[in-house]
Amino acid sequence: RPRCIAGDCYNYKGDMVQIAQKSIGVLDLPDLSKQEAAISARKAAIGDAEYEERYRGLDHLYYSKDWFQQVLATESVQVTTEDQCLQAYDNSKYRFNVLIHKH
Repeated sequence: RPRCIAGDCYNYKGDMVQIAQKSIGVLDLPDLSKQEAAISARKAAIGDAEYEERYRGLDHLYYSKDWFQQVLATESVQVTTEDQCLQAYDNSKYRFNVLIHKH
């Protein structure tokens, strides 16, 4: 059962850490530092008009790589981020993964 829906993660960070036995993986996160490049690539692939039609009202929630570190600063965890690298997934170059390890 999901405990974090559509960006409402702020209220669940404590629950998430408490429930986990050892580690938490948060995968395929849109990278805030690559937001413009990701949107430009989509527009280049399908055109501006098609992009606007297809993605109207479907806003991604982009995260900075240090967001989880900041949100979990009071928890006893180690936060590691890594760029996503999936060759068969075009959006991979605009995404990252977060690994949270309990102490």
